[in-house]
Amino acid sequence: MYYEYWGMHKAPFDNVPDPTLYWDQNNSLEDAICEVLFAIEEGNDCLAVMVGDIGTGKTLGLRVILNELDPEKYRIAFVTNPDLSLIQFMREINGQLLNKKCETRFKDELMEEFNTILFDCTNQGQTVVVFVDEANVMTTDKLHNLRLLKILRTSAWIYRVDPPSSQRLKP
Repeated sequence: MYYEYWGMHKAPFDNVPDPTLYWDQNNSLEDAICEVLFAIEEGNDCLAVMVGDIGTGKTLGLRVILNELDPEKYRIAFVTNPDLSLIQFMREINGQLLNKKCETRFKDELMEEFNTILFDCTNQGQTVVVFVDEANVMTTDKLHNLRLLKILRTSAWIYRVDPPSSQRLKP
């Protein structure tokens, strides 16, 4: 009923932010989106982090960025739940990049598989981009391991982080 009244064609609120409903009225979010897109498109081996208070649009911003990237030029993994073991996390990334279920089970084989994906993408003229939503739940050890992966070859890593509760803005 309210769809017709407001002239909508789909639900405006969902569990997953819909980038088609985004409009650039939030200057700080728009700046963050533009800077991350610039880092991906122009920066070599970039690492970008999007930080902001809860509800400021970080996840929506990542989805807007994701929609802006040409799938012919970029091979993309979007991890929405990084609260996994390193092996599970790597299996998720490799599976998304290969567009099939990852059967690899051991860390060294996963790292080699990831490196092979990076080389194959480079040979095809593609850049690997890994988005990690809710990166603030990751342990320091896992972040260190991901930093080591970043060193392997050309790729872009984009993290979305909520600041610690002690640093959040008070209403």
